[in-house]
Amino acid sequence: MGMDKWQNCGGKYMIKLNFNNIPINYDEKYLYNKITKILKINKKEIKNIKIIKKSIDARKKPHIFYHISVAVELFNEKLENKLNYEKINLDYNGICFNKINSNKKIIVVGFGPSGMFCALALAKMGLNPMVFEQGDNVDERIKKVNDFWKKGKLDTLSNVQFGEGGAGTFSDGKLNTNLKSKICNQVINELYLHGAPEEILYENKPHIGSDKLCNVTKNIREDIISLGGSVKFNTKLVDIIIKDNNVKSIELLNTITNEKTKMECDFLCLCLGHSARDTFKILKQQNFNIKQKPFAIGLRLEQKAENVNKMQYGENYSKLLPNADYKLVTHLENGRSVFTFCMCPC
Repeated sequence: MGMDKWQNCGGKYMIKLNFNNIPINYDEKYLYNKITKILKINKKEIKNIKIIKKSIDARKKPHIFYHISVAVELFNEKLENKLNYEKINLDYNGICFNKINSNKKIIVVGFGPSGMFCALALAKMGLNPMVFEQGDNVDERIKKVNDFWKKGKLDTLSNVQFGEGGAGTFSDGKLNTNLKSKICNQVINELYLHGAPEEILYENKPHIGSDKLCNVTKNIREDIISLGGSVKFNTKLVDIIIKDNNVKSIELLNTITNEKTKMECDFLCLCLGHSARDTFKILKQQNFNIKQKPFAIGLRLEQKAENVNKMQYGENYSKLLPNADYKLVTHLENGRSVFTFCMCPC
């Protein structure tokens, strides 16, 4: 039902140009001059340019440069087609699937990153998913997280781990992955379309920022609902009913009223975080085939941005550069590794 229905959403083909050793104080005029010189055209013939990749090269400090890839659109499409340069399709339409005609009832449990994108994809297919999340919507969740940080008051069902947006909502919105897949680009496009800053489309190590991420999650939820899905908070999965080796229904608990209801379903998508112990117990009791996964444990370290900048850029680094980051890893003799998982330069 999923990936075989993936389709291209269209987009505009543009000329792709790669520029190396761009000075850190470059501006738009500089880029336009580079483009006109390479393509041998007048600036007036350029309709639009988009930065599609940007990274810092600090290997030969103190000489530091940007490597930048741009997409160029010309007013004259025939001239654009004539020029013998690589073309790129800038498709910012997000995740696209063919519509599926079905009256099957599909339930998604959990509204973190997995549940959000699962429900969004299903909604775009026209399958009207029903989403249940034990925590609060992001606005109420922010209040409860602040209560915990300031007063030590913990809501066990809605906190830093549980609620709309998942565990990453309050951790700067770093978009880290080692996957090489077109789906990653589609996910980033989707985040951009729902309010994330444009920089995530081209930065080498993109992040949204916790201040913007909350609105992005709300926008995705509203999009799911507008497409025919539904999202209910403060609703916890407490049982899965199996018949003839198939999931037939689930039992839900309204955590505000303590009322329990049964809900029939044809498909159940469990989009769980690593802290969903209660659900894992249900799966074990129902003899689902589950197994442990490796789990990394870490600690938070804070360093002065100035020291990291000097280390990465050199003693006399320019204030024009963004705060630097780094990644470290070591592999131990016992087969384990120690590594930096996420760095938030600020």
